[in-house]
Amino acid sequence: MRNYIVAPLTEEIVFRGCMVPPLLASGMSTLKVSLIAPLFFGIAHVHHAMTRISKGERVSSVVLITIFQFLYTSLFGSYVSYAFIRSGSIIAVTFSHSYCNWMGLPDL
Repeated sequence: MRNYIVAPLTEEIVFRGCMVPPLLASGMSTLKVSLIAPLFFGIAHVHHAMTRISKGERVSSVVLITIFQFLYTSLFGSYVSYAFIRSGSIIAVTFSHSYCNWMGLPDL
């Protein structure tokens, strides 16, 4: 419930619905907004590092995992920011976010 409904909906409302329109209204281009706004989305996921450290994982491992997580959440944030700008639909990007959470990363 949390990973597939609550988190995607609240994150999309905050990070797309509340951050993207003011940036666009300030005169930023779609490209800049699609690249800058997601950085805050990536930063918002850094708190997972504290959970990993408290569970006893090595700090060096946690740093690498956190950097990777920041990069892929920022990349995904760029995609959904652009999709939100083009569609204007929080529901569409929420479903995209839920699907991404459900699929996870490829198991290489």
